[in-house]
Amino acid sequence: MKKTLLSEGNKIRSESLKILAKKDVSSFKLEQKLLEKGFSEEEVYNEIEELKNKNLINDEKILQRMKEVYLEKGKGFFYIKYHLNNEGIEIPDLDLNEEIASVLKAIKSKKILKSDLKDQKKKIKLLLFLSRRGFRHEAISRGVEKFLGK
Repeated sequence: MKKTLLSEGNKIRSESLKILAKKDVSSFKLEQKLLEKGFSEEEVYNEIEELKNKNLINDEKILQRMKEVYLEKGKGFFYIKYHLNNEGIEIPDLDLNEEIASVLKAIKSKKILKSDLKDQKKKIKLLLFLSRRGFRHEAISRGVEKFLGK
């Protein structure tokens, strides 16, 4: 059985590719994971820059994909911002129209009828549900108005 010795550069590359093969991660998350594995800050910085140059890490692409996924799931701006911040990605302001469309999807997922919103308790319950999903107040109010056809 032969043992092959990997140079330090190959070790960090091997570890980086192993992490990226499992899941697309942001440069921030990859940096954290590599530092946890015991690589030096300089090695990690150089590796991340090289991976960015080879387009193996693209934070902008991750931002777009996660934003689309969360909006499709009926999540709001604050929810998306929180989860992207955990990935080390700053989110620019989300388009209000995209968020309103997501509000409408969330309302439809609850199978609520327009007549249900005449009852104040049910309307408050819906507004709280949408708020917990991370929607901004303006998106909630415009989305509910649009749902009601006002």
